[in-house]
Amino acid sequence: MMPDVEDYSYTDRLGMEADMVGLYLSSHPMDHADLSPFGATPLKAVASAASGFGSGTARVVAAVSGIEMKTTGRGKMCTLHLDDGDGFLPVSPVP
Repeated sequence: MMPDVEDYSYTDRLGMEADMVGLYLSSHPMDHADLSPFGATPLKAVASAASGFGSGTARVVAAVSGIEMKTTGRGKMCTLHLDDGDGFLPVSPVP
């Protein structure tokens, strides 16, 4: 018989899933967030709009799932990989 053990917390479980498998299995960190006060645009909508224009401004609420740093002839460049639980989008922030 197995002893009763305490389950991992929600955030610990999600963190371990992402570390071990590379993605969230049981849920997504954004699933329990109320994003309505922010007026955020889903990443899927931003990605489809950006495919026709290439640049623009949008308000999003997402988790940063990865960061890439590159050195170019003009200096350093950063790409953030965003994940809102419904879509993924690489973005390059500019000052």
